[in-house]
Amino acid sequence: MLKHRLKDIGNSGFLKKDISVLSQNTWNFTDNDDLQNLIASLSNKFTSLEALKKQGICDIHGGIQVLRNDVYYINEAKIDEKEGTVSGINRRKDKGAIKEVKVELEVCRPIIANKNFYKFKSITPTYYAIVPYTLEETKPIGFQNLKEKYPMCAEYLSTQESYIREKNKEVYEGDNWHLFSRTTNL
Repeated sequence: MLKHRLKDIGNSGFLKKDISVLSQNTWNFTDNDDLQNLIASLSNKFTSLEALKKQGICDIHGGIQVLRNDVYYINEAKIDEKEGTVSGINRRKDKGAIKEVKVELEVCRPIIANKNFYKFKSITPTYYAIVPYTLEETKPIGFQNLKEKYPMCAEYLSTQESYIREKNKEVYEGDNWHLFSRTTNL
């Protein structure tokens, strides 16, 4: 009986593939040459992050050095496109700390942590970083200008000012107290 059923399956028009395809990273059971060629072309084009960097598709480096990760990084970020805001929680763990964050999206940069990269997988930011610098020239935005252009961000950072001053060895004085002490990889 089993032999008869196996024989029927063998004649049913199913596509036969070598068992070795099961050990490949990506399974593809189609027999369409155009699709196979497209997959091969894309796989060859995007074989490594270094290849993507050389093609100008991405720019990957060690990441920005913010003043205080626990204040400037926004975890569990939710984007409100209509309002143009990012909300979430910061990384402070001290008792009584203000953890909720809601700032203007324009003053933030998406950060993608170096984990779980796969070919053809949509990548979403791991978290957002508040970056009080202009996007194009990476020029510092003084606190007074920040208050005018990004009032929500200025209000949030004001609630964190004493913590930033207390926890950092290097903090600029005056209108620049909120700027990063190192501007690596901005």
